[in-house]
Amino acid sequence: MLLMPLMAMLMIWEVNNDDFYDEAMDLRLDRLRMLREARIRSRFGLQQKLLQEALVLLQGSRKEMAAMKKQFTHILETWENSKALIQESCISVDAECADLKQEVKDLHLELKRFEQEVPNLRSCLDEANNQILQMENEARKHTLLQNKNQEAQALIQAIIGALLKRQSTLLPPSRKCQSDTGSTVESTFSRKKTHVTSPSLSLSESARQPIHQQTAEQNRPFSLRIKALQAERAVKRSRQAFLSFWNTSCCEFDLLASTNSLVEEVKTHANEEKRIKKLLE
Repeated sequence: MLLMPLMAMLMIWEVNNDDFYDEAMDLRLDRLRMLREARIRSRFGLQQKLLQEALVLLQGSRKEMAAMKKQFTHILETWENSKALIQESCISVDAECADLKQEVKDLHLELKRFEQEVPNLRSCLDEANNQILQMENEARKHTLLQNKNQEAQALIQAIIGALLKRQSTLLPPSRKCQSDTGSTVESTFSRKKTHVTSPSLSLSESARQPIHQQTAEQNRPFSLRIKALQAERAVKRSRQAFLSFWNTSCCEFDLLASTNSLVEEVKTHANEEKRIKKLLE
């Protein structure tokens, strides 16, 4: 009898314990669900913020991409234009390079030709220098001969003047043929000075004297005739010396002109060679 109520009480207590356990489990599940929801909400909020920031960044990047696209299209357009200009400039530069190469080849050939001509030009220059030295020596000789010729002319004039004075003092006034001979000598001497290129005429004229002059010379004193002959010989010698000097001076002037032209040609060749070397450098 006592066991029955105890059994009933145990059964009631078990039922109550089951209800309490169920309620506790429900509360625990609710708490867990709420915690999960809170975590999920917090994560969702964070993800939403991140997505908003990413959206802002995406919009900024889109604007930057549009600006970059515009810049890229502008660069492409400028590149196409500059490409055409670069191609044209490359073609012109290639043509200029080919012309310069051809010019360099021509200059090398010309330089080789000048190098081959240099020994000949040096030999010509040495010959020209030797000829110049010879010309200087001949010019000195020319000046010396000219001075001697002037001295001889002055001496001849002094001798002729002295002879004329002596003839005028020694001979009587009736014989005027002697003064005629003196005048013929002076005229031949003046003709020699004025007409140097025609000495044969003056010599023939002095040789063809009148007969009365020869007779007058025969009537002169012997010493005067000797002096007159010496004077005539001196005049002939001076004429011959002057003619030989004239011929040599003409040859010297021709040689000097040829040497001057040769020296100028050598100088032009040397200047051209220097110019070519500067261009090659």
